Amino acid sequence: MENHELSGKTMIPFCTSGGSGIQASENTLKSYKGINWVSGKRLTNSKNDVTSWVKSLNY
Repeated sequence: MENHELSGKTMIPFCTSGGSGIQASENTLKSYKGINWVSGKRLTNSKNDVTSWVKSLNY
């Protein structure tokens, strides 16, 4: 993240962790200023889960 100019970009974090959530990571990522952060999601490793979520984002 430190090596790229991301100001003004929209970032949507995600993870495929089976145990922990995404909240702690989102809090860390949001410390990078100038980026439009959209709430992320913890997904299963299911292709259908990932595909459905990406389509629902409307980006």
